[in-house]
Amino acid sequence: MRDFKKDLELCEKAIPGPWKYANTANMGHVLQMPYINIHGQKVMAIVLKEWTPLENIKDNLEFIVQAREGWPEAIKRVMELESEVKRLKAEKEEL
Repeated sequence: MRDFKKDLELCEKAIPGPWKYANTANMGHVLQMPYINIHGQKVMAIVLKEWTPLENIKDNLEFIVQAREGWPEAIKRVMELESEVKRLKAEKEEL
């Protein structure tokens, strides 16, 4: 069973969004993240196509974007539902 609290902490440590996928004319397929401050300089991190087979690059980068943007929300929803189930079980036991 996953530890959603740890998963959420991991998500919250990552660079906040929005993350985007782009197929650029001069650089090819890239994963764009917001500017971050590294040693006083603003840097935009990108992942270039060399790290994965070209036929999978768009799908892989789109997956990363959607996971980064959607996973924290899904985890929060699961945690809310788990709390509600726990509350309802306790309420049932009191009946």
